[in-house]
Parts: sequence; C-alpha cells; structure tokens
Amino acid sequence: MKLDNTVSAVITGGASGLGAATARVLAAKGVKVALFDLNEEKGEALAQELGGVFCKVNVTDEASVDAGFEKARAAIGQERILVNCAGTGNAIKTASRSKEDGSIKHFPLDAFNMIIQINLVGTFRCIAKSAAGMMTLDPTEDGDRGAIVNTASVAAEDGQIGQAAYSASKGGVVGMTLPIRARPDERGDPRQHHPARHLQHAAAGRRTAEREGRAGCAGAVSEASGQSGRICQPRAHDDRERLFQRRGRAPRRRDPHGAALIPTGRGHAPRPPTTGRPMPRPTSDRLPLNRYPVRIVIPTRFQDLDAMGHINNVAFAALFEDARVRFNWSLGRLNRGDGFRAVVARNEVNYLAEGSYPEDVEIATGVGRIGTRSWDILAVMHQKDRAIATCDTTIVMTHPADGGIPDDFRARLAAMTLDDAAA
Repeated sequence: MKLDNTVSAVITGGASGLGAATARVLAAKGVKVALFDLNEEKGEALAQELGGVFCKVNVTDEASVDAGFEKARAAIGQERILVNCAGTGNAIKTASRSKEDGSIKHFPLDAFNMIIQINLVGTFRCIAKSAAGMMTLDPTEDGDRGAIVNTASVAAEDGQIGQAAYSASKGGVVGMTLPIRARPDERGDPRQHHPARHLQHAAAGRRTAEREGRAGCAGAVSEASGQSGRICQPRAHDDRERLFQRRGRAPRRRDPHGAALIPTGRGHAPRPPTTGRPMPRPTSDRLPLNRYPVRIVIPTRFQDLDAMGHINNVAFAALFEDARVRFNWSLGRLNRGDGFRAVVARNEVNYLAEGSYPEDVEIATGVGRIGTRSWDILAVMHQKDRAIATCDTTIVMTHPADGGIPDDFRARLAAMTLDDAAA
C-alpha cells in the first residue's frame, strides 16, 4: 500500500507509547491519522501536532467506538489502515498466600475480565467495524481495500507468572489473526497481521533509535514490526476462493524508518515456525563458580525489575554482556591492529531461576569450545548462592578471511577454559 495523503488511518491507543509512535511515522509519510484514546490531554496535543483528529474512545464500549469511527471518518474519510495499540496489563498470581496473615486469595475475576475486554474484545470490536468500513472502498492499484495491524506479545506463548490475563488476551489476538480473513467472494478485502513483541521492546527500540540518531518513535515501531502473523501469499494461478485457505511467505519491501507494519505489496513476512521443543536445560557441571577462571560481582538495578518485582530478561542479557566484555578485554583486544577481527555470532541465555533486587549477582566466565575460526564463551550467573542463569556465546573470526585463530590468541583462549577437575 502506498502511504501518502490519499490514505487515512485509525490508531487505537494513539495518544502515547506505541500508538503515538505509529501515528507519527504514518503522519510523516502524509497519511491522515485519527487517534483513539481515553487521554484527552495527550491525544488532543498529538493530533494538533500531526494535523490529525483525536477521538475520545473506550474500546470496551460499543457506542464509544461507533462514535469514534463516525467522528474520524467525518474528519479524514474512511480509513484504509487500522492499527490496534490500545491495551493494558496487570500482574496478579492465580492463587497466593499472604505473607502477613497467611490468608489465601485468588486472581480477582473482574481484573481478569477487564484485561480481556480491553486487549482482546476491544481489538476485535475495532477490527470488525473498521473492516466493514473498508469494504465500502474501491480497491487500490494493488487490489487491496485496507490493512489491519494488531499488537500481540511474546506473552501469548511464553507468559510469566502473574500474566494469566495478559497472556490470555494476547494469545487470543494471535489466535484470531488467521480466522479473521477476507471473505473469499469479495475482491481485495482488508488483510491483517500482528507484531508479536513484548510491550517493553517499544521502549528498547526507542532507546536504540536515539543512540543511532533516529527519531525515537520510528525506532519503537521498527522494534514492534519485527514479527508478523501468518498471512496468505497469492500466486499467479490462485483464485480468490483458495487464496485465504493457505498460509505462505513472500518478500516485503521494508521501510527502514518503521512503516514496515503496513503491507506495501501482495505478500507478508511469515511468523517464524514454532518447533514445540523445549530449550535444553544446562547440565549441572556448568553451574559451579569454581570451574570458571574469571569471576566478577555486578550490582543489580531497581529499574531492571519487571511487574512482579523480578529482574527482567533484557537485564539478564545486559549483565551477561557486561561480564563478557570485561572477559574479552582480559584476553586482549579482539579488534587488533594487525587486522584480526571477530564478531558475536550467537548468544543464548538460559533462565534457571528468578533474579531479585538489591542483591548483587556474581558472573563467572570462561572459554568452552575452541574451533578453527570460532570459540565459545560460557558464563553462569549466581545470586543468593544459587545459579539463576547461564549464557553461551559463540565468537567467530571474520578477518583475515583465510587461516585460523592466531597461535598467540589461541594460547590465551586455551588458558581460560573451564576447569574440568572442578566439575
């Protein structure tokens, strides 16, 4: 779909966060935007900034959504794009015992239902009403009437303790993406897909964008667009009856500034396949600290806690990276003046237990396998006298293009291998 001033878009949850970032990216391309949100102050300010329209909408209320679409279409015309960013979450254990008096309580069902109504039912309500409106439009030159993007989460398949409602709502978004397809007897009906990323990745994308000198909002959208749902791919011999009965893959033109959420052609990127096989748990001989030649204590940070008060997964990876960089420096600079170059080719973190704040973590690091042109750096993280995570990193030599690891550097690697006698 060509993004310009002939296209209108509705963004739910558009006053802040991922929704605001999406609105800015689309508006920068000339798209006319309507922002659905409950926050009038932020919504009106952003709409004025972008030359769009703000509609105070509660996605859980039928009349409110109808009024929102009516106002938006009167101002900018029938939308060809709907981006569903309205959502929220909570963190409550299914059943828990009070530390104060020992009483037992369960997840309040009204709190569970609220998340389902906003994230799942609210998303579908906007999809249904927008898709019906898109069907009144003439197809574009690509044969499409519109595009719908839904926001899911990795929690749909791998939620954390306390995320029962949030995971259920996002699992519902993922599950309904394929069945909500165009009617086979209608030509060029709207298609939809979802980026499946955790909400905090939008902020991570914004920080990355700022480091790279790009607009923060564009970075946020780029992060969220990394994975998309299973979408059909047309072929030359397809007829419309069978098009939506098959899932496939096709290349997409990706916009480096984040507009890859909106399809620009007939194909869409597929969702990566799920093998269903669990990640193997590290063997017990990987866990003792005394096997590793280098050990370092690193403090944890309050800002790295998740909603349940545990160190989040991104922070785990950052702690391991800190230790690995220090370890690399103990080996000598990898990018040496003689042209030797090496890069990280694989990094796998295995989470064994929850981390907490303010206790420090101790990370032990050493060398595992040493190959012709690559080697493995192995690490284990301990807190409160127990292993809480391991990390396996493969480093690959990229230059010189021929030959193997220099002998002097290979000797330094060999001196830093794990102690088998301590296993």
